[in-house]
Amino acid sequence: MAEIERLQRRRDELMSLHDSSLLCSRRRDACIAVTREYQDIFRLGYVAPRERDIITFTSTRLDQELFTFGGCGVEMLLEQWRRYTRTFPSIHIETHATEVTPLVDNENLHMCDAATTVGIVAVKGVVAGRIMRSTVATICPDIWRDPVLMHKLLEREIVCPTIWSFYFNPQGRVIRLDLNVDVFEGFRTVDDITLNDLVQVTQNLSIDDNSFLPPVLDNL
Repeated sequence: MAEIERLQRRRDELMSLHDSSLLCSRRRDACIAVTREYQDIFRLGYVAPRERDIITFTSTRLDQELFTFGGCGVEMLLEQWRRYTRTFPSIHIETHATEVTPLVDNENLHMCDAATTVGIVAVKGVVAGRIMRSTVATICPDIWRDPVLMHKLLEREIVCPTIWSFYFNPQGRVIRLDLNVDVFEGFRTVDDITLNDLVQVTQNLSIDDNSFLPPVLDNL
């Protein structure tokens, strides 16, 4: 009798492990699907034809107290993306890799409630766009009156490596969204830019560690 009970307990344990593993797998797939939906909706910037899709996505996939760009709220995300769209005309996103990152010892979990975070998905890719006067004036205003550098930069394409990090709660909503934009690398790869040019362009960038953009200077 004792042996039968032991086997039954073992069966229950295995079933519980199987159910837990299945739940984790489904949750992981659901989180990845949300990140892909985000990339698809925002890949061409904040443009009018996608506005309804953007509103639907933000209301159903994002927590309304979303932490992003160093602040809180979905409107912070939307306003920043509007600024990116205006700062980099013809902006578009490319995704190169998507991976689920471990929760254990994640250095950013202290910024949100670790108890409510059940998954983190990192999306690596690039944000690309055209350099205009508004781009330079907004991101590196110290040099926008330099005719030599402006000649080298204007109308060139800039391709900045990016990492998007999505933090999910148990309901499958994004509660934190981090963006890391490597603007230095973006300017480094612009054609005809020398090392001295790069130092001048990037020494006083106005984009901060949270990839937060200031108001766009586009009336120049």
